[in-house]
Amino acid sequence: MSMRSRYAWKTSSHRIPRRLLLKVAAVPVAGVAGGSVFGVLRSQAARYALPGTFIGSVDISGLSMTEANALVAAQWQDYLHSPVVFGYEEATWTPTATEIGLIVEIEEAIRAAFARERRRMWYWFSGLSARNQVDLPIFLNSTVALDFLNAIAQQIDRSPENSTLERQTNRVRVVPGADGKQLDREATLRLMKLPSDPPQRQMVNLPVVTLVPPITVQMAEETKSVFDTLVAQGLRFELAGDGWEVPGSTLTPWLQIHQDPEEGRLAIMGDPKLLQEWLDQVSVEATRPPTNARFTVRDEAVHLQEPAAQGYQTDSDVLLATAQAAIEQGITALYLPAQVREPMYTAQNMHNWGFENVIAEGVSLFAGSPVERAHNIAHAASKLHGYVIPPGETFSFLNVLGPITRDDGYQSSLIIFGDQTVPGVGGGVCQVSTTMFRAAFWAGLPIIERNQHSYRVGYYERDGSPPGFDAAVYDPGVDLKFVNDSEHPILIQTHVDEESMELKFVFHGRSLNRWVRMLPAVAKNWVEHGPPLPDKEDPDLPLGERLQIEWAVDGVDAEIHREVVIDGKSHVDRFRSRYRPWRERWLVGTKIVPPEEQPGQVPQLPG
Repeated sequence: MSMRSRYAWKTSSHRIPRRLLLKVAAVPVAGVAGGSVFGVLRSQAARYALPGTFIGSVDISGLSMTEANALVAAQWQDYLHSPVVFGYEEATWTPTATEIGLIVEIEEAIRAAFARERRRMWYWFSGLSARNQVDLPIFLNSTVALDFLNAIAQQIDRSPENSTLERQTNRVRVVPGADGKQLDREATLRLMKLPSDPPQRQMVNLPVVTLVPPITVQMAEETKSVFDTLVAQGLRFELAGDGWEVPGSTLTPWLQIHQDPEEGRLAIMGDPKLLQEWLDQVSVEATRPPTNARFTVRDEAVHLQEPAAQGYQTDSDVLLATAQAAIEQGITALYLPAQVREPMYTAQNMHNWGFENVIAEGVSLFAGSPVERAHNIAHAASKLHGYVIPPGETFSFLNVLGPITRDDGYQSSLIIFGDQTVPGVGGGVCQVSTTMFRAAFWAGLPIIERNQHSYRVGYYERDGSPPGFDAAVYDPGVDLKFVNDSEHPILIQTHVDEESMELKFVFHGRSLNRWVRMLPAVAKNWVEHGPPLPDKEDPDLPLGERLQIEWAVDGVDAEIHREVVIDGKSHVDRFRSRYRPWRERWLVGTKIVPPEEQPGQVPQLPG
C-alpha cells in the first residue's frame, strides 16, 4: 500500500503535550540562549509522536514508538488471528495471517512515521498544523497462500471417473462414471482482498470447478448402440454390383472395446488380425484388371462384340482403415474403396486401330473329331475371339482362355497325359493352341513359349503341314506365349467351319511391317512305331466292344525354321521337336449290358 502525507496549513490548535512541555521547562536558561527551545523540542520529537500522527486509522500522537506499536497491534490482533474464512458446502477453513502469507508491517509504518517527525517539527513549532499520516504496508505472499489453498484442495479435489463398457459375451453393459471437482486456486487468489483499515474479516466462498470425465455416460451409451448395431447387421462392402458380407454372428467375436482416456475415446474396433484375413480375401476377389471391349470384324467393318469394363485396384491398408472407421461409427454397409482402372480399348475408340486390316492367318483341320472334341474346339476358340493384344504385351494362351473345366463348358475327350492317351476334360484345346501358334508364326511375332506333343498327332498334319508345326498346352503349366512387339494392338478373330472342319485364326490390325516365310522343314532320326500294344480291359465298355485309344505313328526329330525380315534385317527362328514313336492300342469292354443299351463307338484321336 502506498504511503502519503497530508498537511493542513493553519494556526495549530493542538496543545503541546504536558510531558513534552515539562521537558522543555527543565532546560537551563544558558541552554536556551545557546541553542533555543526549538532544538530541545526537536530532540524530543525523535522519541514521541507529535500531535496529528496517525498509523492508518490509529492516532499515536504523544506516544513513544513502543507505545504506538502496542496500540496499533492491539487494533489488528483479532484480524490477524483470523483474517479470512474460506467456505465450501458445509466445510469452513479459518487460517491465520501467517498461514496464508498475509503480512502487515506495523513496525515498519511506525518507524516511517517517527522518521518524519524531525522534518515536521518546524511546522508544528511555528504554529502550523501538519498531519503525519502513514498507511500500513500490507502484502500477500501468493506462494504461501497457494500452499494453504493446496492443502484445502486435498480435501475438495476429486478426479473424474470415466464411463466404460463391460463385455458380456455377445453384448455390452454401460458402467457409468462420475464427475470430478477441483478447487480453482487462481480464482480464489483473485477473490482474496487486502484488508481495509480498520480491518474486517473476509468471507470467501471457494470456487470449485466441475470436472467432466473424458468419457461420459452419453459417449458410453452411443458406443453401446454401435456395438448392438454391428451385432444385429454385420458388415458389408459393395463394389460394382458385387458384395462381401460378414454376418453379425461372425463379426461379434471380432469386436473389441477400445478405451483411451487421455484422448477421451471409447470405441468399438475390429480385431486387426481377423479383420485383415477377411479383407485379404475381399481384396483378391475385388481386385481385377480392366477388361477391354471385344470386337468382331464382319463385312470388312469392326463391330462391338462385348463392351469394356472398368477394373479395380484395392489397397490393403486403406481397406483395413476403412473397415475400422466403419465399425467405429456403426456403419454396416459401405462402398469398397478401390482405385478405378479404365480399359484401353472401348466402343468409343474401336475404329482407331485399323482392325479392318488382316495381318496374318493360321489354319488347321480337325476332320474326324468326335462331337465332344469338336465342341471343345469351338468353345475354346470362342473364348479367344475378339480379344485385343496391346502393344508390348506377352500373350498367354492359358491366361486368356481361362480354366478348362466342366463348369466352364468343356466336355470329356481323349487327351495326351504323360506317356499315354486317356479321356480328359478339354480334349481338342490343343487344336486351338496349335492354330493360334501358326497365326503368331506367320505374323512374325516372337514366340516365348511353345511346347510339342509327346507324339505326332494326325490332325495337325492333315493339311500338309510338316511335323513340328504344333503347340501343346495343358493347364496348369504347359502354355503358349508370344509377344506383340509392334507399336499397335492386334485383334484376334477365330472362325470355325463345321462343314469343312477347319479352324482359322486371323490377326487384325495395322501392318507390322515385316516379311515372314517358312524355310524348308527338317525331319530326321526317324524311329518306327513298332507292333500294337496288348489290348486293355475297360469295365465301362460293353462286353466285347473295342475302342482305339492310341494310334501308331513313327518317332522323328523335327525342326521348323522361320525367317523374319524387319526393316531389311533378317533373323531365323528354329522350333525343335522330338516326337516319340507311338504304338497302337485298343480298349476291350468287359461290362455286360442289355443289347438295347449298347451305344455305337466312334474312334477318337487324342489332342
